[in-house]
Amino acid sequence: MQFRFNRQSAVIAFGLLMVEIAIALWVHDSVVRPFIGDVLVIGLLYFLLRSVVCVRHRTLVYGIWLFAIAIEVAQGLGLVSHLGLNDSRLARIVLGTTFDPLDMLAYTLGAALLLLWRR
Repeated sequence: MQFRFNRQSAVIAFGLLMVEIAIALWVHDSVVRPFIGDVLVIGLLYFLLRSVVCVRHRTLVYGIWLFAIAIEVAQGLGLVSHLGLNDSRLARIVLGTTFDPLDMLAYTLGAALLLLWRR
């Protein structure tokens, strides 16, 4: 693994970040915000990491997918509570507190789209 700045990936990551922020601020529905936002976050993480790290495409996609699944499992296990971070707004935002199996489906779809995109 090498560290190298990739401007194109950084621009895409920034664009996806802007879309995610727009969804968070202005979309309050039952499909786009909870599901599409989770699909897009996989792409956001991919391009963010791709902008600074040179690593095989599949390795990066699978690593991000496993990370997202691990966070979701941690939510299901109540990690924030077990760590005594219930009063930490940052921990509740970053780690999350609500388990939803549909999030796992969204992460899987996001990873699959990235794998298909490179083909």
